[in-house]
Amino acid sequence: MKKMMLVFIVVLLIGLAGIGGWALNMTHQSRAAADEYVQWAQNQKIVPIQFIITVPPETPTNQTLYISGDASEMGNWDGAGIPLHRQADGTWQATVNLLSGIPHRFKVTRGTWGTVERGAGGADIDDHTFTGEGGGVVLSTVLTWVDGGKSIPGKITLTGNVLLHKKFESSLLGNARNIIVYLPPDYDSQPNQSYPVLYMQDGQNLFDSSTAFAGIEWQVDESAQRLITEKKMQPIIIVGIYNSPDRTAEFTPFDKTSTGLAGRGSLYGRFVVEEVKPMIDRTYRTLPDRADTGIAGSSQGGLITLAIAHDHPDVFSKVAVLDPWLRDSQHTLFDLWKDTAWMKGIRFYVDMGTNGGGLYPGPTEMQDMDQFTQLMDSAGLKKGSDYTATPIDGAEHNESAWQKRVPDFLTFLYAPK
Repeated sequence: MKKMMLVFIVVLLIGLAGIGGWALNMTHQSRAAADEYVQWAQNQKIVPIQFIITVPPETPTNQTLYISGDASEMGNWDGAGIPLHRQADGTWQATVNLLSGIPHRFKVTRGTWGTVERGAGGADIDDHTFTGEGGGVVLSTVLTWVDGGKSIPGKITLTGNVLLHKKFESSLLGNARNIIVYLPPDYDSQPNQSYPVLYMQDGQNLFDSSTAFAGIEWQVDESAQRLITEKKMQPIIIVGIYNSPDRTAEFTPFDKTSTGLAGRGSLYGRFVVEEVKPMIDRTYRTLPDRADTGIAGSSQGGLITLAIAHDHPDVFSKVAVLDPWLRDSQHTLFDLWKDTAWMKGIRFYVDMGTNGGGLYPGPTEMQDMDQFTQLMDSAGLKKGSDYTATPIDGAEHNESAWQKRVPDFLTFLYAPK
């Protein structure tokens, strides 16, 4: 027995020695790698990079331009990164000190991502790239601005009692976003009253031009404030859910997006129902029942709005979709809907502009709306009372167009009782 124990101890010591040798070897490798990196960094030089930016005629002369890039010296992609200075020759310039030989990316803005540069014809563009080898000059030309140079960056246009919940985290989606909340005019003066709630997608576009795409907001707060004051609609709470960098995947209810990414629409719907709604119900005086809960969105936000209503008909009784995608380039919502039972008891506002251009995924938007109307009819819904589905002649597929239709869906869904 003693001999067996002695053999076991010897084997154990040999094994530990082996592990110790491996760990020591890995330590030496890690130190060597760290030393190599330090030596490399010490050999790099800080060099001045001069940016010279040429801008289009519609650029406002009373606004500041900024470099927004991927290094802290260029603002770490802040919409207002490093300010540029206007020169006598009309160009905008700034000098930034960067490590030599490092590749970098940047874009030019007028202070927010709602005023970022675009390409010819307003097309989206890739980031500009450069490598500051030994310093030098980076020349770049802004062809157009996303807002045509019309908006005023940083101008806050909130109306009424609007609150912001910053970086609301989702354990389901593994990311965070802002949630913005409009409270009706009598919210503070009527402490015993609770209110219906409308949840809306793309919350950054709803209330404030400083955060809205191209600087054009929907003016949901202004419309709601006026209509409630004039007693043309019920007082309600409106919740704007900001989109995230994963907007396309999160707003895709199909298995895959058009580019082959996994669709996250079902998970996003659970995020709205299981994470956002409980937070709102805990924080504000809401009427949390189905009869008093609505959901709305436009474009691809309309696509996911309809999908969420379909998946959670026990939660939502009111739906508004403006120029909704009823398909993407490969799938249609109609493929997902095996029956129309989920539509019963839901009040729908649906519209579709006739001049959507290439912003609807295909040339069939009016036919798709007709098919959706037929589904509502087959579900037993009555036009005018249970739903409205309206083609908007000449209307484009953008924030300016949706802004004009906000009063229409608010008064249809929330007519005074």
